[in-house]
Amino acid sequence: MPDLDDFRTKLASDAAVAFKDYVMHFDEMSLDYADDGNGQLVPDEFKVIEIVFEFVLPNVIMMRAKREGDIGGREISYLPWKKADFGGSARASLDGSGPRYFSTSQIDGCRFTIQYGDESRKTCTVLHLAGDVSGGKKPEGSATRDGLEAQGLPNGADPLLRRRYSIGQMKPAKFKQLNTGTTQYYDGGKTAVFGYRNSSGAWVFYGAEEKFDSGSGLKNLVTKQAVTGPINNNANL
Repeated sequence: MPDLDDFRTKLASDAAVAFKDYVMHFDEMSLDYADDGNGQLVPDEFKVIEIVFEFVLPNVIMMRAKREGDIGGREISYLPWKKADFGGSARASLDGSGPRYFSTSQIDGCRFTIQYGDESRKTCTVLHLAGDVSGGKKPEGSATRDGLEAQGLPNGADPLLRRRYSIGQMKPAKFKQLNTGTTQYYDGGKTAVFGYRNSSGAWVFYGAEEKFDSGSGLKNLVTKQAVTGPINNNANL
Protein backbone atom coordinates (compact mmCIF):
# COMPACT_ATOMS: atom_id res chain seq x y z
CA MET A 1 0.00 0.00 0.00
CA PRO A 2 1.45 3.40 -0.94
CA ASP A 3 2.61 5.49 1.99
CA LEU A 4 5.60 7.56 3.06
CA ASP A 5 7.47 4.62 4.61
CA ASP A 6 7.07 2.60 1.41
CA PHE A 7 8.42 5.49 -0.66
CA ARG A 8 11.42 5.97 1.64
CA THR A 9 12.23 2.25 1.57
CA LYS A 10 12.14 2.18 -2.23
CA LEU A 11 14.16 5.38 -2.48
CA ALA A 12 16.89 3.86 -0.34
CA SER A 13 17.00 0.52 -2.20
CA ASP A 14 16.34 1.61 -5.81
CA ALA A 15 15.44 5.25 -6.44
CA ALA A 16 14.10 4.53 -9.93
CA VAL A 17 11.45 2.19 -8.49
CA ALA A 18 10.36 4.92 -6.08
CA PHE A 19 10.04 7.44 -8.93
CA LYS A 20 8.09 4.89 -10.97
CA ASP A 21 5.54 4.14 -8.25
CA TYR A 22 4.95 7.66 -6.96
CA VAL A 23 4.00 11.02 -8.50
CA MET A 24 6.38 13.77 -7.41
CA HIS A 25 5.28 17.33 -6.68
CA PHE A 26 7.39 20.29 -5.52
CA ASP A 27 6.93 23.13 -3.06
CA GLU A 28 8.68 25.54 -5.41
CA MET A 29 8.48 28.55 -3.08
CA SER A 30 10.64 26.81 -0.48
CA LEU A 31 12.99 25.22 -3.02
CA ASP A 32 13.43 27.65 -5.93
CA TYR A 33 13.59 31.06 -4.27
CA ALA A 34 15.73 32.91 -1.75
CA ASP A 35 15.50 36.26 0.04
CA ASP A 36 17.68 38.87 -1.66
CA GLY A 37 18.36 40.58 1.67
CA ASN A 38 15.72 43.25 1.05
CA GLY A 39 12.67 41.10 1.68
CA GLN A 40 12.22 40.16 -1.98
CA LEU A 41 12.19 36.58 -3.24
CA VAL A 42 14.45 35.95 -6.24
CA PRO A 43 15.41 32.73 -8.08
CA ASP A 44 18.09 30.91 -6.11
CA GLU A 45 21.30 29.36 -7.45
CA PHE A 46 22.30 25.69 -7.67
CA LYS A 47 22.66 24.46 -4.10
CA VAL A 48 22.82 21.59 -1.67
CA ILE A 49 19.66 21.61 0.42
CA GLU A 50 18.03 19.39 2.99
CA ILE A 51 14.53 18.34 1.99
CA VAL A 52 11.65 16.37 3.48
CA PHE A 53 8.85 14.38 1.87
CA GLU A 54 5.13 14.52 2.61
CA PHE A 55 2.65 11.88 1.41
CA VAL A 56 -0.71 12.73 -0.21
CA LEU A 57 -3.21 10.07 -1.29
CA PRO A 58 -3.29 8.12 -3.51
CA ASN A 59 0.46 8.08 -4.38
CA VAL A 60 1.74 11.68 -4.41
CA ILE A 61 4.98 12.72 -2.70
CA MET A 62 5.41 16.43 -2.00
CA MET A 63 9.04 17.51 -1.71
CA ARG A 64 9.86 20.72 0.20
CA ALA A 65 12.75 22.37 2.00
CA LYS A 66 13.26 21.19 5.55
CA ARG A 67 11.97 23.59 8.20
CA GLU A 68 12.96 24.04 11.81
CA GLY A 69 11.27 21.34 13.85
CA ASP A 70 11.03 18.81 11.01
CA ILE A 71 12.25 15.33 11.87
CA GLY A 72 14.55 13.53 9.44
CA GLY A 73 15.35 14.81 5.98
CA ARG A 74 17.60 14.04 3.05
CA GLU A 75 20.38 16.14 1.51
CA ILE A 76 20.19 16.61 -2.26
CA SER A 77 21.73 18.79 -4.96
CA TYR A 78 18.97 21.05 -6.27
CA LEU A 79 18.83 23.20 -9.42
CA PRO A 80 16.11 25.91 -9.31
CA TRP A 81 14.70 27.23 -12.58
CA LYS A 82 15.27 30.81 -13.71
CA LYS A 83 12.60 32.58 -15.70
CA ALA A 84 13.54 34.69 -18.70
CA ASP A 85 13.75 37.89 -16.62
CA PHE A 86 16.67 36.28 -14.75
CA GLY A 87 18.45 34.89 -17.80
CA GLY A 88 16.32 31.83 -18.55
CA SER A 89 19.13 29.34 -17.88
CA ALA A 90 20.21 27.49 -14.72
CA ARG A 91 23.32 25.31 -14.73
CA ALA A 92 24.97 22.71 -12.49
CA SER A 93 27.96 20.36 -12.64
CA LEU A 94 27.67 16.91 -11.06
CA ASP A 95 30.46 14.44 -10.27
CA GLY A 96 31.43 11.92 -7.60
CA SER A 97 31.34 14.44 -4.76
CA GLY A 98 28.38 15.88 -2.92
CA PRO A 99 24.96 14.30 -2.37
CA ARG A 100 24.01 11.15 -4.24
CA TYR A 101 20.64 12.61 -5.26
CA PHE A 102 19.81 15.48 -7.63
CA SER A 103 16.61 17.23 -8.63
CA THR A 104 15.58 20.23 -10.66
CA SER A 105 12.30 22.07 -10.24
CA GLN A 106 9.17 21.03 -12.13
CA ILE A 107 9.47 21.18 -15.91
CA ASP A 108 6.38 22.65 -17.54
CA GLY A 109 7.30 24.14 -20.91
CA CYS A 110 11.04 24.05 -20.18
CA ARG A 111 13.98 21.97 -21.42
CA PHE A 112 16.38 19.86 -19.36
CA THR A 113 19.73 19.10 -21.01
CA ILE A 114 22.29 16.54 -19.84
CA GLN A 115 25.86 16.69 -21.13
CA TYR A 116 28.09 13.84 -19.96
CA GLY A 117 31.84 14.37 -19.72
CA ASP A 118 32.62 10.91 -21.12
CA GLU A 119 31.06 7.51 -21.61
CA SER A 120 31.48 6.58 -17.95
CA ARG A 121 28.72 9.13 -17.15
CA LYS A 122 30.45 9.89 -13.84
CA THR A 123 30.56 13.65 -14.56
CA CYS A 124 27.99 15.81 -16.31
CA THR A 125 26.71 19.33 -16.85
CA VAL A 126 22.95 19.82 -16.57
CA LEU A 127 20.88 22.79 -17.73
CA HIS A 128 17.31 23.87 -16.94
CA LEU A 129 16.22 26.19 -19.78
CA ALA A 130 13.09 28.25 -19.18
CA GLY A 131 9.87 27.86 -21.12
CA ASP A 132 9.05 31.59 -20.93
CA VAL A 133 11.99 32.81 -23.02
CA SER A 134 11.41 34.73 -26.27
CA GLY A 135 9.18 32.58 -28.47
CA GLY A 136 7.76 30.66 -25.51
CA LYS A 137 6.41 27.24 -26.45
CA LYS A 138 6.58 27.88 -30.19
CA PRO A 139 9.42 26.69 -32.45
CA GLU A 140 11.00 30.13 -32.04
CA GLY A 141 11.16 29.53 -28.28
CA SER A 142 12.83 26.19 -28.85
CA ALA A 143 15.42 27.95 -31.01
CA THR A 144 16.02 30.46 -28.19
CA ARG A 145 16.66 27.55 -25.82
CA ASP A 146 19.09 26.11 -28.37
CA GLY A 147 21.12 29.31 -28.06
CA LEU A 148 21.03 29.27 -24.25
CA GLU A 149 22.05 25.63 -24.29
CA ALA A 150 25.06 26.35 -26.51
CA GLN A 151 26.17 29.08 -24.08
CA GLY A 152 25.82 26.84 -21.04
CA LEU A 153 27.59 23.69 -22.24
CA PRO A 154 31.35 23.16 -21.96
CA ASN A 155 33.45 24.01 -25.02
CA GLY A 156 33.92 21.00 -27.27
CA ALA A 157 31.18 18.98 -25.58
CA ASP A 158 30.44 15.75 -27.47
CA PRO A 159 26.87 15.86 -28.90
CA LEU A 160 26.75 12.04 -28.78
CA LEU A 161 26.94 12.29 -24.99
CA ARG A 162 24.07 14.79 -24.79
CA ARG A 163 20.43 14.24 -23.91
CA ARG A 164 17.59 16.77 -24.20
CA TYR A 165 14.18 16.56 -22.55
CA SER A 166 11.37 19.03 -23.28
CA ILE A 167 7.80 18.80 -22.07
CA GLY A 168 4.79 20.88 -21.24
CA GLN A 169 1.30 22.23 -21.88
CA MET A 170 0.78 20.85 -25.38
CA LYS A 171 -2.18 18.52 -25.86
CA PRO A 172 -1.44 15.50 -28.08
CA ALA A 173 -3.47 16.92 -30.97
CA LYS A 174 -1.00 19.82 -31.14
CA PHE A 175 2.20 17.78 -31.25
CA LYS A 176 4.23 18.69 -34.32
CA GLN A 177 7.31 17.12 -35.86
CA LEU A 178 9.73 19.80 -36.97
CA ASN A 179 12.55 19.69 -39.49
CA THR A 180 14.20 22.97 -38.52
CA GLY A 181 16.92 21.54 -36.31
CA THR A 182 15.29 22.86 -33.14
CA THR A 183 14.01 20.63 -30.37
CA GLN A 184 10.24 20.74 -29.97
CA TYR A 185 8.10 19.19 -27.24
CA TYR A 186 7.35 15.51 -27.67
CA ASP A 187 4.98 15.01 -24.78
CA GLY A 188 2.19 16.71 -22.86
CA GLY A 189 1.63 17.68 -19.24
CA LYS A 190 4.55 18.29 -16.89
CA THR A 191 7.37 16.38 -15.26
CA ALA A 192 9.70 16.17 -12.30
CA VAL A 193 13.33 15.33 -13.12
CA PHE A 194 15.47 13.37 -10.69
CA GLY A 195 18.98 12.03 -10.90
CA TYR A 196 21.25 9.92 -8.74
CA ARG A 197 24.64 8.23 -8.79
CA ASN A 198 24.26 4.50 -9.30
CA SER A 199 26.49 1.82 -7.78
CA SER A 200 29.17 2.36 -10.46
CA GLY A 201 29.24 6.12 -9.87
CA ALA A 202 27.40 7.01 -13.08
CA TRP A 203 24.66 9.64 -13.08
CA VAL A 204 21.22 8.37 -14.14
CA PHE A 205 18.24 10.69 -14.74
CA TYR A 206 14.49 10.09 -14.87
CA GLY A 207 11.50 12.19 -15.84
CA ALA A 208 8.44 11.36 -13.73
CA GLU A 209 5.77 12.52 -16.16
CA GLU A 210 2.17 13.59 -15.66
CA LYS A 211 0.45 13.36 -19.04
CA PHE A 212 -2.79 14.86 -20.26
CA ASP A 213 -4.47 11.65 -21.36
CA SER A 214 -2.60 8.71 -19.87
CA GLY A 215 -1.84 9.50 -16.23
CA SER A 216 1.74 9.30 -14.97
CA GLY A 217 4.78 7.49 -16.29
CA LEU A 218 8.53 7.24 -15.88
CA LYS A 219 11.08 7.88 -18.64
CA ASN A 220 14.80 7.08 -18.48
CA LEU A 221 16.43 10.23 -19.88
CA VAL A 222 19.66 8.41 -20.72
CA THR A 223 18.13 5.68 -22.90
CA LYS A 224 15.09 7.85 -23.85
CA GLN A 225 12.82 4.89 -23.11
CA ALA A 226 9.65 4.72 -21.03
CA VAL A 227 10.12 2.45 -18.02
CA THR A 228 7.59 -0.38 -18.22
CA GLY A 229 9.50 -3.33 -16.76
CA PRO A 230 12.67 -4.12 -14.79
CA ILE A 231 14.94 -1.11 -14.42
CA ASN A 232 18.48 -1.20 -15.80
CA ASN A 233 20.49 1.80 -14.62
CA ASN A 234 23.68 0.63 -16.29
CA ALA A 235 22.28 0.79 -19.85
CA ASN A 236 24.59 2.27 -22.45
CA LEU A 237 23.95 5.61 -24.13
